Amino acid sequence: MSRFKAEQLTPNHVKAARALLGVTAEELANVLDIGVATLRNFESGKDVSGASREEIYSGLTRHGMRFKGGATIGVSLSAPDQWAIDLSAQSCPVCAHPLPAVRVPKSVGQALWGGWTCSECGSTVSKTGKLMRKA
Repeated sequence: MSRFKAEQLTPNHVKAARALLGVTAEELANVLDIGVATLRNFESGKDVSGASREEIYSGLTRHGMRFKGGATIGVSLSAPDQWAIDLSAQSCPVCAHPLPAVRVPKSVGQALWGGWTCSECGSTVSKTGKLMRKA
């Protein structure tokens, strides 16, 4: 069995991956650190640079996406890399305020390891929704 490569990634793979993750093109582009226009161009079948294609592929695989090509084309979601950003719906464990899927870090630690500061109560929440520090 050959390993799937970024060059094999198709627009349908990316659209299916976004559907499985439940994110918009804007949310995914922000997480992958590419322009939303680049992501939309790729999804519409237009040419994008090899670096952009590689970033889309590697970013999605870091978030647990697995791709199949050849005779059995498909997309599946497995356990994401433990260091990847978690895009699932979370809420603050202190005040139950819903946290956005794409969370902008407020510290270097949050930027490196994920996490969020609740806008309602100020508590620090990990990328998986666990309380790190109560405000």
